[in-house]
Formats: sequence, C-alpha cells, structure tokens
Amino acid sequence: MTGKENNVHENTAHESDVKFVGKVTDCNSPVTGNDFSDRIGGVDFLKILSCLGVLSYHVLDDFCLLPGHNVAEMAYFAASFCIPMFFAVSGFTFGRRSFSAAYVENKIGGILKKLFGWVIFWCVISVFIYGQKRNPFIDFIDGVFGEGVLPVSWFIFTLCICWLAGYTVFILHQRHRTRFYIFSAALLAVMVLKRSAVVSWNIPFYDSGTQFAWFGLYFTFFVTGMLLRDINSLIVRDNSVFRIAIAVLMVLITYIYVSTLWVNEAAPFEVYGNWLYMIWFILIIVCSLNFIKFNKYVHEVSKGTLTVYLWHLPALVYISKFVPVTSGLTGALMIFSLFVIGEILYFMFRNYPLIRKMV
Repeated sequence: MTGKENNVHENTAHESDVKFVGKVTDCNSPVTGNDFSDRIGGVDFLKILSCLGVLSYHVLDDFCLLPGHNVAEMAYFAASFCIPMFFAVSGFTFGRRSFSAAYVENKIGGILKKLFGWVIFWCVISVFIYGQKRNPFIDFIDGVFGEGVLPVSWFIFTLCICWLAGYTVFILHQRHRTRFYIFSAALLAVMVLKRSAVVSWNIPFYDSGTQFAWFGLYFTFFVTGMLLRDINSLIVRDNSVFRIAIAVLMVLITYIYVSTLWVNEAAPFEVYGNWLYMIWFILIIVCSLNFIKFNKYVHEVSKGTLTVYLWHLPALVYISKFVPVTSGLTGALMIFSLFVIGEILYFMFRNYPLIRKMV
C-alpha cells in the first residue's frame, strides 16, 4: 500500500468517500506500512491452502470412507475449512486498494467472463472425450445449481452475490464502523447458534439442496473476513508469548475438531459455522496472517488458484476412469497433479491476451 493511500477514520468519511467515486482507500485498513507484506503473505498462503483443500475434498470424497484409510479420512475432514475460507479471504481483501460501484461491477463481470470461458472450454473438450455436444449457455446457467459441465460454478455465482451485498456492508464499514461491528457480530451469532443446533430457526439461504442457496451462510464468512481485517490490526506481532500460545492452541483445536468429525462420521459441510468449527476456522486465519511472510513465488502461485479450481473437477472425473484413487499415495499424487497442471495452465494462458481475458 503506498503512502498516497490514506486511512479513513471512523464515522468521518469525506464527501468523495461517501459517494465512492474513483479510488477510495481501505478505510482503517490494518494492512498498512511494513505490515502490508505480512498480511498479503498470509492471504496468499490461505488461497493456496484452500485450493488444496478443495482438491482433497473431491479426490478423497469416496475413497477416504473405505475401511483402513484413516489418514485419508482425517485429511478429508481437515480440508473442511476450504470453501468458507475462500469467502473469508475474499471478504478480507474486498475493497482494500480501491473501491467504487465500478470496482464491484468489474470484479463480477471479469470473473463471470472467465467462468463462461471455462464452460466453453469444457464443452469443447466434451465433444472430443465423450462425443457429447453441449450448449455452453445452458451449462453456464446449470452451474448455478451445481450441475452442467462445470458443477463447481455455483461457488462463482455465490461469490458474485457476496460482492454485491458486500458493497453495501463496505459502505456501512466506512461510514459507521460501530454499526458494522454490531451487524457482523449479529451475523456470526445467528450462524453459530443455528449451526450448533442451539436454535432451530428456519432462516432463508442457509439450508438447501444446492450450495448456491447457502448464500446466508457463506456471506457470513465473507463478512467475517472483513471483520478479521480490522481485528487483526490489534494483534502485536512481536509478542513471542502470543505466537507460542496461538500455535499451541491451533494444534490442540485442530486435533479436537478433526477427531470429533472422525468419531461422529459427520460430513464436513454439516458443521460449517458451529462453535468448534468457528474457533478452529478463525485460528487458521490468525495463524496464517501472523506467521506467513510475503514471498513473491507464493504470491504468483496464489494467482493461479482460480484456474486450478475451474479446471480440476471435470479433469478428475475423466482421469479417474484410467487412474482410480485406491490408496493414500494415489490420492496424494492426484491432488498434486491436478494442482500443478492447473498452475501450468494458468501460466500458459496468461501469456496470451485473448485467452487470458477468457479464462
């Protein structure tokens, strides 16, 4: 963040900031000065970790539940942070460098254009591999419901809605910081109470047959990311006692969380947002932001995570016909291969302007 980017103090936004015209800096961003590279390093790490978590989810989904594969099963449960983490990271970085209606519009238009490019890509591949002629427009819409040639598309559509809703929340964050904190705390409280089965409220956009309709749940994680951006600025990084304590607590909570899922044989998505999950989830973020330093190579790899996400599932379905996952070793090799090939595709595509704009 450059010196030209000024903090906006609580409840004292200037007229240009209120209108959000042009470049607006990240108000009271904890990412300032020498602190910037550390925060970005943690965010880059979380993107890559979440991407690997998604791959673990899909690769180990059926295999890990077979008898005798305890390590794979624990890895599968440990990956349960991945989808909510993507939303939290997006909330953490939302509007950090600049902000306007055009900013949100460009983000949504850009990612939907890339998504449609990947839908076309897989429709073409389907002709050669399966002999199927598909309509990319229909497959694009079907992706909203986790169907079509690219079922993981639901995530992109839900993320776009979070960006739209996040625009209003960001304005609240700029103008009335205290109200933003109250709103965020209320969202978190509702989610934790509901997902911990303390209450049985019927809340729209929380439970549905399609994950796209879980908008209320995922938006809470998005806002959590925005909230943690402020909270993390209060942490004293040079405090060695804090670092040791948070690391020990992270290991302990991870063990308790994974063991609980393992014993109860619960599907990871069933515990999204419950009290134990949220403690574990926030610890992952805090540890990453405070222990991971910025690295330019990690930063470059993190840029390719969207490509990995949009490439991996159809590829996994096809490759598994010839190389089925039958052991922890083949599972690990499959995860590694899908990630590396996806990254290679990203670096290849970005060298061609037309392809880069499409995918």
